[in-house]
Amino acid sequence: MIYHIVRRFASSQTKSVLMALRRSTGLPFGVCKKVLDEVGGNLEKAEELIAVRARSEGELKSRALISRKVSYGLLGISLRNDRSLGIIKALCETDFVAKTPEFRKFVCKSAEAFISGHEYESDTFTYFSDIESVSEEAKTFRYETLSLLGENIKFGGGIIFNAQSNAQLAVSTHPKNNEKFNNSLWGNFLGVVEYQCTAKSNAIELIAQDLCSHVIVNSPTSLHRKEALQESSDELTEDSQQNESSQENVDEDEDDEDEIFIESSSSLLDQKSTRNPSQTIRELCENSGIEIKRFLRMDMSSDFNTTKLC
Repeated sequence: MIYHIVRRFASSQTKSVLMALRRSTGLPFGVCKKVLDEVGGNLEKAEELIAVRARSEGELKSRALISRKVSYGLLGISLRNDRSLGIIKALCETDFVAKTPEFRKFVCKSAEAFISGHEYESDTFTYFSDIESVSEEAKTFRYETLSLLGENIKFGGGIIFNAQSNAQLAVSTHPKNNEKFNNSLWGNFLGVVEYQCTAKSNAIELIAQDLCSHVIVNSPTSLHRKEALQESSDELTEDSQQNESSQENVDEDEDDEDEIFIESSSSLLDQKSTRNPSQTIRELCENSGIEIKRFLRMDMSSDFNTTKLC
């Protein structure tokens, strides 16, 4: 009787360890069971053995797949202490792989590894063309994921954004996801707002999140109206020089209409709030005690090397 109880308990323990290894690695049950048998059922040793083999296999596969085109992927975002933000772009061959839980987890873990290697330095915005040169851990994650998913996987650059000493950062991604890995997120679109606020509360944090979502949806190009007008003026300088005579005949009222359009479409503070269209972002911030310092919008088509804060 005791023998059967002990045997049944041991069997349940083995199944529990097997399930845990399956969840942590994403490998088939058969592979997990084989590795557990090799290490005497020790979960920690099994995970270490799988990681070593995956790195080795992934490095070999990486060399074999290096010429394959990578056109899909995700942005990975990791926020630390509400003041330091690491952003990476991870690329793969197919949309199918980009949507897998394994790839999403890889993207988040790599973003976290990327930011963990940097100390906070007030008011900096730095581009890195080669993530793996500053994060050996991110390279390891890439090899492991490449081995698991069987596609060419590459990094498309990274950015470290440190807020001003008296400000903090809020982040939102699209699509919205609840699959947080520590303080990391994945997404196809990214909105970041750097702001100051006299009081901290959950309500303020939610408003800051809404502001980030607004940036993603409405794609503002400047914070203030004057900046939007100047940006538009710079873009049209060449055309205006070529058509100087026709510009002289433009009616003042039409100029005013153009300014209003630029103001509403490009300037963040003058845009109507997505959540509450009855007020502008400026009014929302004034009512909430929030001062937006800068913002950033990115998507998978963004060139990390030329990305700038607004």
